[in-house]
Amino acid sequence: TGQSLSSLIHFENPLHCTILTQFYGLHKINLIQQEDTTESDIHIQLEQLGKKYHLVTTATSLLILEDLEHYLEHEIIPPKSLGKLRDDFLAIMAEKKENIVLNPLREKMTYVKKLWTKKLELCQMSGISHTSIWLSGEKKITEPIL
Repeated sequence: TGQSLSSLIHFENPLHCTILTQFYGLHKINLIQQEDTTESDIHIQLEQLGKKYHLVTTATSLLILEDLEHYLEHEIIPPKSLGKLRDDFLAIMAEKKENIVLNPLREKMTYVKKLWTKKLELCQMSGISHTSIWLSGEKKITEPIL
């Protein structure tokens, strides 16, 4: 019919349709194995799909998850049956995601603050009052804006 499998499957939450999602995952794995790509590319894709759809592949068949560190290392969400372990995993991953977003901003603000401090030191050493320096000839800047 020319339509892809993903366009034929319509449901709100794919986690509620485990069999369908695993079938879709198997379909994608079969397609990848037929592609003409390098062995390392195939291995990476198979590992990602195996983890995403909870399937055993040649790249995930020996994956043993015994504790929280293993789940974190492979970024696999523990099953709901492992209550506290799952909650700990989700909390750590949420914090990790937040840090990915906020750390670059923190680094930029630290850099700007260092530049401002350096500017004030240079003004002080040269005898120029930092309050007399104008920004674009319109506004005086006397302290960093954070």
